[in-house]
Formats: sequence, C-alpha cells, structure tokens
Amino acid sequence: MEILPCYRHHFWWLLCGLFLWVACQPAPDSTATSSKATQSAAVLPTLANQPNDSLSMHTATFPSKDGLTIHARVYHKNTAAPVVLLCHQAGSSKDEYAETAPMIANWGYNCVAIDQRAGGTRLGGNNETATLATQQGKSTEFTDAEQDIVAAIDYVFKMYDKPIILVGSSYSAALTLKLGSENRKLLAVAAFSPGEYFQHDPQYIGKTLPNLKKPTFITSSLEEVPQASALFDLITVEHKMQFKPTTAGIHGARALWQQTPDHEAYQTAFRSFLDSIR
Repeated sequence: MEILPCYRHHFWWLLCGLFLWVACQPAPDSTATSSKATQSAAVLPTLANQPNDSLSMHTATFPSKDGLTIHARVYHKNTAAPVVLLCHQAGSSKDEYAETAPMIANWGYNCVAIDQRAGGTRLGGNNETATLATQQGKSTEFTDAEQDIVAAIDYVFKMYDKPIILVGSSYSAALTLKLGSENRKLLAVAAFSPGEYFQHDPQYIGKTLPNLKKPTFITSSLEEVPQASALFDLITVEHKMQFKPTTAGIHGARALWQQTPDHEAYQTAFRSFLDSIR
C-alpha cells in the first residue's frame, strides 16, 4: 500500500500509539486461571511405604465426570499392597467406613473411601460431595452417582497403578456389580446388600451380570437374602461367594461395624474373599 507523503508522519504516529496501547494492556489473570485449573484437576497424594507397615491417612479431591469435586479419604499402608475402593449407601458418606477402612488396611490393604453425590449425613458423617452437588444444583439420584464411582476408579487406579477391589453398600453395591461387568480397571467386586434400586429400569443391574467375569462377593441382611441371591445367580463367573447370615444381620456395609450383631461372621467371610484374590 502506498502512503502519500503528506500523510506519512500521521501514519507513523498512529502506528507508534497503537504499539504503546497494546504494550500497556494488563496481562491475563493467571491467578484466576490457575485457581480454576486447581478446582478441576485431580491432585494425587504423595504416598510412600509406611515404617513397619503402619497406617497413614490423607484427604484427596478429584473431579467427577461432570466436574463436581469428589472428596475422599486415603488409608495408605504400602504401595505394593492391594487397593480397596469403598463406596457408601444412600444418605451416607465416606465416614461409613471410618471404622471399617482401618480394619481392612490392617488386613494388609490400602483403602480409599469416597463421598458420592447421592449421600448425606444419616449415618453421622459429613458428605462434602453431596453438599457441593446441592449447592451447584446438580441432580443427586443414584444413577447420577455412578459417574462419581467411575471417576474414583480412574483416580485410584492412577494413584496406585494397579487394578482395584471395588466395594459397595446398598445402591452403590448394585452399581459395583454393574461396573464390575464393564470396567477393566477392577480386579474384583464386593456388594453389601445389592438390589434393583433404580426406578427407571428394573433390570438396570441384572442385565449386566452375565458379563461379570471378575471375582465377586455378595452379602446382605437375612431378610435381603432372596434379592441378593437373585443377583448372585445371574453371575456366571466361577470365583464368586455369597455370605448368608444366620442372624438378622443388617443392611449395607454396616455389617462390618463392631456394633452390628454377627459382625465377626461378616468380617470373616469378607476377609476370606479378599485373601482368596491376593
């Protein structure tokens, strides 16, 4: 483009002014960008083998599939030990395993207990994930929590770099069986009081079970044995175990709590299953 001589000095002054304007503009808000990234990124805790195989506890957060922050508690023993991922029942939280996780860890396992969005404080815990989901207006149906468990599987698998033993309680027990049929990052599954709890599809769990090829443990209260057995019978893998209590028992993973009648029988059966897959 040719610039007439009479306008050349105006053009260069305009060009210099434009350059100075660009140079004086504020830089992008790197702090805000960094903060947003921190909220959505998973941060792996630093894990090391504990002296004398003792137990250490860590808190952890990571994003669910839709970006909701999942809160978890890590009970770490040894990087070489098998890993158990613990999922709670409806109205509950990771604190459902506050007593149970250290016990399982002392059997020789690393444990991670998570808060799912379909939960609360009913069993005395503090479900931080459910609180966030409500604040953000997210749906908290049982099926919505499935993505939380899948995200937890991915997170724990990355943290320990090995297949996971997935444990569920009530509705999460049912999801545990379904995910055991679908997820290659699982070594085995254990379901405390599973059932068809999903109103949108009465066969949401059962139709997946012929594809479940991983070692499977199922138990329940005495009253729930028929519904647990109906699911158990659909599983074709040879390595499967169902514990049927001789007393009333209790619903969900509370069966392992010290205050639960017949807890010793539940604990013995569950430990026997875990040890069978080591």
